[in-house]
Amino acid sequence: MRAVRCNQQNTHQVNRWYHNCRKMRDRERRARPRIAPGDCGVLFI
Repeated sequence: MRAVRCNQQNTHQVNRWYHNCRKMRDRERRARPRIAPGDCGVLFI
C-alpha cells in the first residue's frame, strides 16, 4: 500500500478500488498462477 500513502485526497476511493482489485486478482490467481504485468498487484506490491 506504499503507493496509496502519498495520495491522501482520494484515499478512500483508492482503498475501495484496491480491495476490489485484490478480490479479482485472488480469483484470477486460482485460475492462472502468474500475475499479468499492468495488474493492480504490480502497482502496489
